[in-house]
Amino acid sequence: LAQYSVGTVAQIWIGADKHLDFLNKLKEAGHILAPPQMRAMRRLVLAIIVGEAACKLNIVPFTEDQLERAIMAVALAWLQTKKFVPFEIKVAEALRDTCMRHPNLLDKDFTAQAGSTREGLPFLYQKEKHRLVFTEQQLLNASSQNNIRAVVNALKKLNLLILSEGERRNAPKLSKEYQAILGCSRGYIVSMALLDGYLGDSTPGAIRTSVQLRLQKRTSSN
Repeated sequence: LAQYSVGTVAQIWIGADKHLDFLNKLKEAGHILAPPQMRAMRRLVLAIIVGEAACKLNIVPFTEDQLERAIMAVALAWLQTKKFVPFEIKVAEALRDTCMRHPNLLDKDFTAQAGSTREGLPFLYQKEKHRLVFTEQQLLNASSQNNIRAVVNALKKLNLLILSEGERRNAPKLSKEYQAILGCSRGYIVSMALLDGYLGDSTPGAIRTSVQLRLQKRTSSN
C-alpha cells in the first residue's frame, strides 16, 4: 500500500512537471494562456504521459519525440483557431453593444429625455458625471447574463463599477429622481470609461456620429 501511494504521488508529480514544461513550450511559441486554457492543456499532457508509456511498451509504432510533436501541433492548432474571451471582456463587450444600439440616449443627459421615452430604457445616462445607471435587471439584460454577482465582479475587475461613497456598496442608493424613473431605491453605476477608445472617440457626444459613420460604411460596402 505504501509503495502504491508513493507511485501514485510520483505519477501526479510527473504529470504536474510535464504540464509546466508543456506550458513553457507554448509560451516560447508565443502563446500566453489564460487559466481555462491552461486547464485544457492538462488533457493533452495526459495524452503525452499515456502515449509515452505506450511507446516504451512498443504498443504504438512511434517515438516519444514524434508523439510529443504531434500533440504540440494539436495544441497550437486549437489555440490558433479557438478564440478565448475572458468573462469580464464578454460582459464589457455586451454592455458596449447595448450602448451602440441606443446612441441617441448618449447625446444628452437622461433628464433631458421626454418623460414618456424614459419608460423601458436600457439604462440612464448622467452626462455631467459621465456614467451609466442600471437597475439589476437592466444590467443583466444589457450584459446578456443571468448572474448579477458575476457581472458585478467582472465590472470590478475592469475598474468600471462605481461604488457608493462611504458604504462602498456595489449598488449605491439612488436619488428620488432616479427612484421614480427606475422604480427601485438602488442601482448599479458604470463608468463611461467603458466606451473609451471603442468608437474611436471617448467623448460621449461623438458616439452617435461614430455609429452613423459605421453604418454608412456598411451600407456603401454592401
